[in-house]
Amino acid sequence: MQVGYVLYSLTKFEFWYVDDLDCCGPKEAIPHLDQEVAALLLMLGNAIREPST
Repeated sequence: MQVGYVLYSLTKFEFWYVDDLDCCGPKEAIPHLDQEVAALLLMLGNAIREPST
């Protein structure tokens, strides 16, 4: 039983660019990833509140 779960079909994807460890360290990469994840959560929250038809 899947009560409380929202099912999504994959209709969109995006790539996140993060330098390799030889170009940037965790101090630079982690804040960038944090921003990307926060934006993703905001986008998913908006999609739940305003589902497309």
